[in-house]
Amino acid sequence: MIPKAILLLAVFVLLFTFFIKPSLTVRAEGTTIKTNSASFYIPAENPLRVYKFDRAPKEIEQIVSRNIGNTDATFGIVIKNLSTGQEYSLNADEQFIGASLYKLSVMYTIFRKAAKGEFDINQADIQNNLKSMITVSSNEASINLVEKYTSWGEITDDMRNLGLSHTDLTQNPTKTSPKDMAKLLELIAKGEAVNFDASYAML
Repeated sequence: MIPKAILLLAVFVLLFTFFIKPSLTVRAEGTTIKTNSASFYIPAENPLRVYKFDRAPKEIEQIVSRNIGNTDATFGIVIKNLSTGQEYSLNADEQFIGASLYKLSVMYTIFRKAAKGEFDINQADIQNNLKSMITVSSNEASINLVEKYTSWGEITDDMRNLGLSHTDLTQNPTKTSPKDMAKLLELIAKGEAVNFDASYAML
């Protein structure tokens, strides 16, 4: 027989889902239910406990303001808790010089093309360049990967296909936005960048 508390929780979730129409994310450690105003986190180890979080926590906004409020520089920030759905952003859609962040896009395209069978991701040349590019931020390694296995235009097209509309690797210097890079990192973290195996390898 199903315990009364479990039945009540199930009814609550069904009614909540039907009337509020939130987004639902189920992960091994727990379930996140997101609405426009708040997020609710239900840990897998204790499904009778529900935690409520404001979508845009004031504490983070205050910390950011305290640290950058007295400068004339323009900052781009995206902070997101993938478990609770909480997020904070500042100038999220503004284009900035990409610096070494472009290497994340290069990595994505290399894994995407390998998944399509265009080349073997386990080739020593590719593995060595990927490792150098990501672990020590080698510019030489990233250029080797682009020149041998893809192109700046193809990588930019890949980013557009992911919805990263502010990322352009055909410019020099490359350009991107905080929101674009946050989305790419979230796809990798969720196992949705190319496929789960590729995402896991990228991590």
